[in-house]
Amino acid sequence: MRKNIKCIIVITALAMISSQAFAATLLNGGFELPNATGLNSLSGAHDNWDYTGVQFQAGVVDQNNATFCPALAAAEGNQFAYLWCGVGDETAQNITGFTIGATYHLQWSAAGRAVSGTGGVLKVVLDGSTEICAPYIIPNDETWRQTNIAFTATATSHRIRFIHSGIWDRMIFVDDVALIPEPATFGLLALVGLAFLRRK
Repeated sequence: MRKNIKCIIVITALAMISSQAFAATLLNGGFELPNATGLNSLSGAHDNWDYTGVQFQAGVVDQNNATFCPALAAAEGNQFAYLWCGVGDETAQNITGFTIGATYHLQWSAAGRAVSGTGGVLKVVLDGSTEICAPYIIPNDETWRQTNIAFTATATSHRIRFIHSGIWDRMIFVDDVALIPEPATFGLLALVGLAFLRRK
């Protein structure tokens, strides 16, 4: 009996270690780096994120930014990403450590700048064109709304892309991005361990 308990403890520990060691990790999901306080905005490549757009049409700003969003606090922390125009502006990150065939949940919060007309259109893409989330309108009421969508990894490395696909000058804000793997590795190892114990 004691041997069985020890085996279960070891199997559980190995499962937890392996799931942590090989987990795909999204970094700087709150866009807190680098510090944009006091600046109009930051664009280009910064701290794991690539902000792609014409001049300063994609980047990161601090909350309550006088130019972009004077009355909008961040969904998490003090900063967030912005996408200004629907001409291919995007915020993206390359992530390694995926397990092929495993299910992951991508979670994010999005808000739209208060402007006349309809809100901006956001889509979330994996690598070249695989849509994690089909294009959807972000209401332009400067209210954060959280979305959580599951997808299956088809490679050990993927590029996650937030893309503005709507019309010009409908600014979209993105914050509080997280990548959450389903605990399949732990469950699989635990089942293997229990099957081994039953055979003894």
